This record gives sequence, C-alpha cells and structure tokens, in this order.
Amino acid sequence: MTTLIRPGQRVRVHVNLHLRRLAVCDPRTTRVITYVEDLVLTDVQFRVQPRCAQKVQQSQVRAVCAYAVGLIAEPDPGATRVARVHCDPRARADFHDAATGQPITHADRVGFSSVRAYLLAQPASPTSAARDAADLDSGCRGCRGCTTDPHECPQRSKDDVLFGADPAGAGRDLR
Repeated sequence: MTTLIRPGQRVRVHVNLHLRRLAVCDPRTTRVITYVEDLVLTDVQFRVQPRCAQKVQQSQVRAVCAYAVGLIAEPDPGATRVARVHCDPRARADFHDAATGQPITHADRVGFSSVRAYLLAQPASPTSAARDAADLDSGCRGCRGCTTDPHECPQRSKDDVLFGADPAGAGRDLR
C-alpha cells in the first residue's frame, strides 16, 4: 500500500478507464491521491450521479459518474468473494450484482482487484462460547482435565480465584 493512503482513511474510488487502474481520490476535493491495482474498503457506499449517468446514456460517451466511498482496510488474502459488483452507466445507472442484477447501494466490505469490485464475506469471528469451548479443550482455566492447580492457572483472573468462580461452568466451588 502506498504511503499516500493509509488504513482507516476515507476515500472515493473510481476506475480510470484510460489507465485501466483504480483512482483513489480525496472525497472532499475529488482530486486523485494515487492509482492502485488492488484495494479493500469497508463501510462502503456506492454512488452514481444521476445527471451524469443520464448524459452518458444519451451520448454513449464514458464519464466518471459512478464511484465508491469507504474506509481503506488492510487486505485479507483469505477473504471470500461473495458477488461481483458492476456498474456501466451507458446501460444501467446503478451498481448491481453482476450475476443477479440486484441493486447494491452499500456494503460492509468490498475488494477491488484489476478494476473490478467484489463484495467480500466478513471474516468469521468465533463467538465467546466457541472460544470458551476451545479454551477448555486446550486444558487451560484449571478445570476439566487440566493438570494445573486451579489457583495457579494463568488463564484465570484473580477475581475467579478470590470469589470461587468456576470459569468452565462445571458447577464446582473451587474454594
């Protein structure tokens, strides 16, 4: 990632069709900050300027009237592409799912790669119950087969030991 843009920065992104690259712009001034090949945005809003789109449809001459606004995020190599986002103001004046034609106005996470946009699946975050189960299976927290003395287990908080709480929920009083 170039030093001109940083994670968390709000930007406006459109495709420069002459350069076949993504133009990253300041959303306030609309001036190009840099050009990139790949980019990930979060909290994305897709916008089309209606008058510009109407003009493009009438004249069939391309112009920048569709763009995405969002926050730059770190790329996730394991991210799953859910759908391809498409916009061609000459044919249709909105962003939509390329496969289904369903309009798309906003998204949680979008990946741009080779001048194409893709909705990305949110990374799966384990629930607290699943995390607790994983902790128990690993033998920590001083219970259920753990060889560590419950009062010396590094995973237990001082309050658990002082108040006799059993973090695994085994129902035993550890006092």
